[in-house]
Order: sequence, then structure tokens, then C-alpha cells
Amino acid sequence: MKVELVRIGNSRGIRIPKPILEQCGFEHAVELRIENDRLVIAQAHLPREGWEEAFRAAGPSTHDEVPLDTLPANQFDRDQLRAIDCQRLVRKLGRISPRTAAAISKVLVEMFTRQKT
Repeated sequence: MKVELVRIGNSRGIRIPKPILEQCGFEHAVELRIENDRLVIAQAHLPREGWEEAFRAAGPSTHDEVPLDTLPANQFDRDQLRAIDCQRLVRKLGRISPRTAAAISKVLVEMFTRQKT
């Protein structure tokens, strides 16, 4: 389909017909990229989209190898841990479920409180 470029201030744009918008699921925002000298317009992804599923798929962290586990926790680590709470976590990460926030918090506690064995 051929469409004309429309002047929008100092830029140019295109009008995308409603059936194409609906078919592609475009609503408010899209992602633009260039691939092989072609403009690609794709569905925009939300920040942190899929993180919760990825955390769940990763399973429990109890058997994870942490490269820093050979270092004992020091006072700085403990002070930093005290500064982290679920509300601050949610403010930093955006909207996540309470279960995910608790899982992340648990991992942080494990990381900051591991002692050299």
C-alpha cells in the first residue's frame, strides 16, 4: 500500500488506516527501527514486560551460585540491606505483584547476609 508522507512540524509522518492499526494491535505507542534499509513499525512493549514470568520460570534462588558468596557481608552490606524495603522496590521496579516483590526481597536478603563458610 502506498501512503503519502504528511508534514508534522519539522518532521514527516504517515497515516495508518484503522484496519491495519487493529490488525497489528497498535493502540497508543509503537516501536520504530530500521532493518535492512526498511522502516519497521512494531508493537510497543511495556517496561519490564515479562519480568514476572521470567522470575517464576527461573525457579527458587536457593540453589543459585552467587559469584560474590565468597565475600562475607560487611557493615556497608547490612546498612544497604536495611535501606531496601518492598515499597521502595515497587517504586523502582514499577507495578509488580506482592508475590514477586517478596521473592525479589528474599533474594536480596540472601545476597546481602551470606556469610563465608
